[in-house]
Amino acid sequence: MPFARLRQVLQGQFTISISSDQAIADEVQRRSAARAQTFIRKGKQPPQAKQAQTIARLANTQPIPFRAIDVLRKIGELTTPQWANMARLSSSWAARRYFWAIAQPQRTPARFRLNSECRDLDFHQKTLMSDEFGVGFAGLAMERLFNTNAWVDTSVALADRERYQDVRRRGRTQPDYLMWRDEPGEPYYVVECKGSQSQRNVSLDQLRCGLEQVPSLRFAGGTRGVERIVIATLMQASGTTVFIIDPPNEETPEERERRLKAEKSERISEKLSDDVWFIPRPQEFELKVWDAQRAQLLKWAGQYRSAAEVETSIEIAPRERPVLDRIGPSQILCLMISHSMDSGLRYFQNCGGLRLASL
Repeated sequence: MPFARLRQVLQGQFTISISSDQAIADEVQRRSAARAQTFIRKGKQPPQAKQAQTIARLANTQPIPFRAIDVLRKIGELTTPQWANMARLSSSWAARRYFWAIAQPQRTPARFRLNSECRDLDFHQKTLMSDEFGVGFAGLAMERLFNTNAWVDTSVALADRERYQDVRRRGRTQPDYLMWRDEPGEPYYVVECKGSQSQRNVSLDQLRCGLEQVPSLRFAGGTRGVERIVIATLMQASGTTVFIIDPPNEETPEERERRLKAEKSERISEKLSDDVWFIPRPQEFELKVWDAQRAQLLKWAGQYRSAAEVETSIEIAPRERPVLDRIGPSQILCLMISHSMDSGLRYFQNCGGLRLASL
């Protein structure tokens, strides 16, 4: 590719169409219901799936203008670990790998298309390209339409749960990213990204599949709300369309009844179902969690009476104090040291083989 053409492609102005209409949501929901019936006929439990719903504020959205380098940059950013050495430099890989795949614009702005050479790729290379452009366009749409400027791979978030409102995964499926605007009170968006170069039906099936992936993440109460979005990008010879659906956060009647009662009670937390908790007063709840951790540290330090006082203050029934079995000189020394450190919340790991037995 001559340098002049390369520059024209990377700096060229393109557009993508945004689709979040009711016809798409209805068709995706029909496919989801048909899949559930397939499981039921086999005597199996159908996978949990959210209901497909449009995003009202995206109705009649005009095509999004962008440069090719914008989406290639987004692919690189989202697929490069942020903690890696020289991550910012490494994230430029997508521009070098995929600049050739973008059809040269014939006018400004042009509808984004991949060139004809992409159709001759083998299945695995073509699938990989579709997936990575699906990630890039999802990130670009979230940035332009939802003003997000921060993100993390969900596998990274699950490995550092406390940082992301104690996020946990239920089941085996997992969405792609958490995205958000880095300002207080802005919600987390649980985003599943899809991409295809084939037919509209494939994108609709991808949206249906995404409905089963985004409910798998559960969050504790916190300062950020949680919204779930599935985005599928369809790249065809005529142009590129980005389909976006917004599965609502559904609340069962039982959960709603318990939540309404919890709002009127003095309790700082209430279990609504097996995996859903309502935290009406997050700050008090956070203090209670810290006190529980402090009580655990006191136990490790041998300060059972102090730990029991802390547990009583946060309405946790203190456990019976363990007693020593076969006390030796090293155990006595350990107890003397830990007793003198009561106010310091220190604990000692090597106590000379101390053994404990319940009363």
